[in-house]
Amino acid sequence: MKTLRNCFVSGLTGLLLAVISLSVLALDAELEGLDGKRHSLNEYLDGDKWVVFNVWATRCPPCIDEAPELDSFYLDHKDSDAIVVGLALDYPSFGYAKREEVEQFVEDYLLSFPVLLLDGDTVSEIFATPLRAVPTTYIVSPEGTLVRQITGGLSQKRLEQILEKLK
Repeated sequence: MKTLRNCFVSGLTGLLLAVISLSVLALDAELEGLDGKRHSLNEYLDGDKWVVFNVWATRCPPCIDEAPELDSFYLDHKDSDAIVVGLALDYPSFGYAKREEVEQFVEDYLLSFPVLLLDGDTVSEIFATPLRAVPTTYIVSPEGTLVRQITGGLSQKRLEQILEKLK
């Protein structure tokens, strides 16, 4: 019984630490956009919309599969309750994204959402948690709090279900 209680307390402590670390964001980070300008992540927070920051790479198979789904989600929600911001990096190195590859990918897949370039270390600094895989999606509330981190590919339907539960 004592061991079970210790596991429960330890689990709660770990969960509390995870929640605390998820709410500490560096959204003042400035990243290069495909337009050649620097963009602060804060500019995507308007106080009314959820922001879906999706970390992806051009040569990542699950990223390729989810790109059209994220674009469809973006087009359906951008004028109402949520936007998508793509955060592109190199794969498999997690190094800085190759601009030409990202531009070609965006053109090939007709992506509408904004895309910024970065590397894995910068992702870890921004979201205060190590990046372990791509795709990884971070959902930030309209108030600017990180409320969910999802590793793996997402469909539009799944993302809409998650967002509905968070509201």
